Amino acid sequence: MHLTLTTDDPKPSYGRRLSREWRTLLLGLLLCCLALIWLMTAALFHARSRSIEEHAQNMAQAQLNLASIQFEQQFTLLRTALQQRALEREASALPAPIDNLDELWLIPPQGAPRALSGSSNRPPLHIQALARRLVSDPADGAPFVLLPPPLQFSVSKRIPFLLPACNRSGVCRASYYGSFNASDWLPALLRDTPGSQIRLFNRAGQLLIQSTPAPTQTLSTWRRLAQWLTLLPSPHMEASAVVPSIPLRITVAVSTRGTWSTDRSLPLLLLGSTLLSALLVFFGIVGNRLHHQARRERRQLDEHTALLALSNANLKKKLHKLASTHQDLQALLDTIQVGVLILHPDRHEVTTANMAAGRLFGLHISELIGRSILSLLADPADVEGCESLLDQGLGISDREIQLRDGGGKIFWSQVSMRRVRFNDHHSIVMSVVDISERMSHNQQLQREKQETERLVKQLQEMQHELYERATHDDLTGVANRPHFLQQAQQAYRQALRQGTPLGLAIIDLDMFKLVNDTYGHDAGDLVLQQVAMACESCLGEGQQLGRLGGEEFAILMPHCDYAQAIELAEQVKRKIAELIISYHDDRIRVTLSIGVSCWSPQDRPLLIGRLFKLADLALYQAKETGRNRVVPARALNCLEP
Repeated sequence: MHLTLTTDDPKPSYGRRLSREWRTLLLGLLLCCLALIWLMTAALFHARSRSIEEHAQNMAQAQLNLASIQFEQQFTLLRTALQQRALEREASALPAPIDNLDELWLIPPQGAPRALSGSSNRPPLHIQALARRLVSDPADGAPFVLLPPPLQFSVSKRIPFLLPACNRSGVCRASYYGSFNASDWLPALLRDTPGSQIRLFNRAGQLLIQSTPAPTQTLSTWRRLAQWLTLLPSPHMEASAVVPSIPLRITVAVSTRGTWSTDRSLPLLLLGSTLLSALLVFFGIVGNRLHHQARRERRQLDEHTALLALSNANLKKKLHKLASTHQDLQALLDTIQVGVLILHPDRHEVTTANMAAGRLFGLHISELIGRSILSLLADPADVEGCESLLDQGLGISDREIQLRDGGGKIFWSQVSMRRVRFNDHHSIVMSVVDISERMSHNQQLQREKQETERLVKQLQEMQHELYERATHDDLTGVANRPHFLQQAQQAYRQALRQGTPLGLAIIDLDMFKLVNDTYGHDAGDLVLQQVAMACESCLGEGQQLGRLGGEEFAILMPHCDYAQAIELAEQVKRKIAELIISYHDDRIRVTLSIGVSCWSPQDRPLLIGRLFKLADLALYQAKETGRNRVVPARALNCLEP
């Protein structure tokens, strides 16, 4: 089937040619108006620039005349005062202070300079040499010799000078060297002309001072272009004159930027005319383009209408075929016993579902279609994880995820997702298997496991508590007698294997029965606890304290010979002697009697009970000899078994 499309005659009609000629004429008129406005504005700018330059030149000349008069008056007064001083031969200082004079020195042909005003810094050597040459050969008709300052841009505004000190007959016997200060009256000359500048030069053309920094010559690109077109005035105007009586050359520069920046009417006029002309040209061009675009779109619309009419019949046939295919696919999906959802690849919305999926979510298939996957997944973290994997082009296999059915109930499911091509379109296939019963069984097993672990931990704690009770004294918390004897036996065996000494001390509280009878058994228990704590604080690493019964304790000291064991026993005895135990309003003090025994590798092996027996005999000797003392078993000479 062929389609023939008819279009308009490509040759323009007479009316269209006429409208095109009018548009061309209008565009030409607009360009002429723009050129005329530009020429008028440029002429106004040029006239304004010349007027600003003439005004700045007149101001510079007026400032120059005023500055010349001021400088000539100041230097005339200074010269008159210094000449009067030269005529007074015996005077050692000025008769009266001179205004604007910071310092004054008298430099004779021979000898050191002499200060005539308050100054502590002598003139430099090259200044002294120049002053002496001036005395022998005065300047030709110049009363002053002006010197440049040490720094060209000095902020002090001082002018150093030399002046011959001559008498009435013209004989010069010395020279004056001084510094004239222009900082007080020089800024007053430029008070009414901001942006102006005065510069002073001596006869040799050297810069003496300047009122402000030199005007910058940096211009923006726009101002350079405008000045090149003679639309802007020069940045500043200068006037210069020489004062022959000093001698001094004065240059005054007046800036034109202040006057130019305040007159903004001409730039606004130029800008406004330019914008207006540009807008007219822009609208003319845009109107022409829109006209041609409208004609082109109309032709395209006619062609599209014809194509739509032609393809309408074909589209109906394809839709009927697609509906039949969709019914077949739906019947195929309904035969699958696992829930299947077909999702849109971008929006992740359900486009097709089978009956098994409807039963899982408790919804009809028509209610599932259009739902987003976000509304079906219970955990937002699962949503982000699934979307991330699908965006990367990866699939999801047998992932355990919590889903939410139509009534809001959450159930566990095993989900798999893949990208496939469905009905000639890219889609996402999602299969769902309900595993709620299996997850419930797993959760029950997990709870039983946690309960078993809790019971095992509780049993271990009880075993540890029973072990502590079986091996430690309930009152003092130290090792009880059976546990201490077991530890002593193990320590003795280790000493035999390693060939190291083993020390043992048995401790007994002196007159403990008197404490019980005087303060009661509660006080006695408190004393036993405090004594045990004090003894443990004296022990080192590997040493152990045990309670043998009643008020009797023992200390096991591995790797300690007699000297070390006796030293530790003495330390414990002193510690207890200094101990003060507070019981209600009473203060209780007790003492210890200690017997010490020791086995060394040089001795022959013996039973651990014999070591206890020797320490007990030494303790008995300490009791018999007055208590509160340490007695070693070797003093008894009874090491034989």
